[in-house]
Amino acid sequence: AQWLDEGSSRVLARLAGTEASILVVFTALASDTKFSTRMSEIFGKRLQRSEVRRLQTLVVSQLASARLGDRPLSADFRERLAKLVHGNPFLLTQYLRALMDGGHLRPVAGEWVAAPEALSGSGLSKNINEMMVGRLVTVSEAARQLAGAAGIVGLRFEQALLVKVAGEAALSSLEELQRAGLIEQMSSERFAFVHESVRTAAVQKLGETTQRDLHQAVADALEGDPTQIYAIARHLAQGHVDRDPKRVCDRSMEAGLLAVSEHAN
Repeated sequence: AQWLDEGSSRVLARLAGTEASILVVFTALASDTKFSTRMSEIFGKRLQRSEVRRLQTLVVSQLASARLGDRPLSADFRERLAKLVHGNPFLLTQYLRALMDGGHLRPVAGEWVAAPEALSGSGLSKNINEMMVGRLVTVSEAARQLAGAAGIVGLRFEQALLVKVAGEAALSSLEELQRAGLIEQMSSERFAFVHESVRTAAVQKLGETTQRDLHQAVADALEGDPTQIYAIARHLAQGHVDRDPKRVCDRSMEAGLLAVSEHAN
């Protein structure tokens, strides 16, 4: 919900004003009163809240142990780690990876232990987004370029489409991005960035012209696919509009008319 922009908010307001039976699920911090107020304004009495409680120390320890070959954590490590991740399973997996990559974990007497300074902030970023994005500088230039191309495609992307956009040779860097914990394989042909902040950072590392080139390439690769009308229009609008303004206008009109037909009151 932290990425809910005004445009998305208006879309939700429009959905709330229809009689369609649509389940909308979103998450937000309990402290985000601005978001909570806005959702109450939009959905009124139909808004239902469910508290997602933080993982308790024992569960954090069990999950961490499972990620570390089922070897238990020392008592001190368990307590410090639980405080560090605030019961958040995603934070847990990211901090464990950072601890392993930094060589801060070692087995002692059948348990995993970590130096206290490694968990106090000297060896780890307090900002999980910074930690993930920081991995981009650890991969090769070819891998960063591929990450940028994949980021232009979207948070999730098909390998076949990426080949059309970046070329067959670029796929050799996919495994490197996986090893760095930047993307994950969802199926045999489908991949996804581990977090939106990683995708955004990968795209931002590209020059403006390169971004436009890639958007144009994605639009060209998708052209003719009736299931990708919205994506084609979006990528053309962010590509080189001046090359074929009529095409951009036509595809945008097609997307607009499709939206009206699909969501007409």
